[in-house]
Amino acid sequence: QTFKTAMDLLLQDTAVKDPFTSKAICGFLFKFVASIMSTGDQESETSSLKVASKDVLARGVSSSLRSFTPAGAKGYEHKPIPKDSNRVLASGKAQFLDDIPEVAGTLHAAYVVSPQALGVLRSLDATDAMAVDGVVGFVDASHIPGSNNCDLPFGSSPVVPGDFVFVPIGQKIKFKGQAVGLICATSVTAARKAAALVKVEIEGTLDKPVFNVWDAKKDPVELPASRYEKKIGDADGVLENLPSDCIILSGVV
Repeated sequence: QTFKTAMDLLLQDTAVKDPFTSKAICGFLFKFVASIMSTGDQESETSSLKVASKDVLARGVSSSLRSFTPAGAKGYEHKPIPKDSNRVLASGKAQFLDDIPEVAGTLHAAYVVSPQALGVLRSLDATDAMAVDGVVGFVDASHIPGSNNCDLPFGSSPVVPGDFVFVPIGQKIKFKGQAVGLICATSVTAARKAAALVKVEIEGTLDKPVFNVWDAKKDPVELPASRYEKKIGDADGVLENLPSDCIILSGVV
């Protein structure tokens, strides 16, 4: 009872305003006192600790929200906001991709990728892959009716050239594992098996890999023009003339 009274006083200590922290302190204190009072009888001690902890460290259902207010905090960035997915995750009602039944006729895909870096793609042969049971089809750059570019346009600026969805025949391979095609099948296993059977012919190595600044200076590589417009402006002047209701965040990276 004396120990419980001491812990109650600790929980009421105004110096520790965060309930989570104060309860954690009490938990560590209880374990410390229990350890120095050990008698060596593990079975009886375990039973006694369970009873004692039930009385001394009684607690309700844990909350998924922990909030704190730093000294001098102002603005919306310091207000406690509960995570929107906590309720469904804690209740077990969250639905993940593997929980969703497949629709009849669902197809599975597996990428066909380049086995090496820095070369020119010369040919693709999917004959053996198409013979795998369950395979429905094979697609490559020639099957894309529109722009073969996986980079989305930014406003009216042009996209970076050469960022292909699938590398076309005759174009450069940039890295090992770059997508050159796609196998569609009735199962994941069939798709992956067939993708590994597609014959990818790449002509040698186009360039010597550059791994350091010194080699890059010897043979500069011309990079594609950026789609982003870069300007140097008057940042201090902009900050000084911001509306009064604006929130400024600053830091160092």
